[in-house]
Order: sequence, then structure tokens, then C-alpha cells
Amino acid sequence: IVLAEVAGKLEEQYGWKKKNIVKNLKMILNTPNLKFRGKEMLYRVINDYEENTLDFIDAYHGQVIKTTGTNKIYTYRTEVERCPGIKRVEP
Repeated sequence: IVLAEVAGKLEEQYGWKKKNIVKNLKMILNTPNLKFRGKEMLYRVINDYEENTLDFIDAYHGQVIKTTGTNKIYTYRTEVERCPGIKRVEP
């Protein structure tokens, strides 16, 4: 969630391009002595964020959903439809 906040602030408040955000998020993940739970999933999130027209949080939700063994999310957020392999269901 902290990485989502970092990505959002860099993009929205500082106007960073996605390419630079991705590069810096990967540097954070590779920082010695920093431990991340689900590091492999975070790399997949970053890749989805980079390769698709997704917000970081939508990419994150897409990967979390995939880890549950389903491909559905109940949400009004139409942006989630851009997540590869995820089906949005309107509540």
C-alpha cells in the first residue's frame, strides 16, 4: 500500500512520468535491508502498471485478486477492466 501511495503522489502531485515512477519503485524494492512481504507480487504489480493504462492501485488490486484464485472484482471502478485477466462485476 505504501508503494501505491508513493506512485500516486509522484504521478499526481509531482507530474512524474510512469517510466520514472516504475524505475524508482523497482529501486525501492531492490534496496538492501528493506524487506517486502509479497515482493514477487509487487514486481508483477509494477509490470502491470507499466504495461497497461492502469493506476498503481488498480494494478495492485488485480494482482491481489489473482492470488485468491478468482478473476472477478465487484466494483464501480471501470478502470479495473484494464487489468489483464480480471473481470469487473458491477455490484
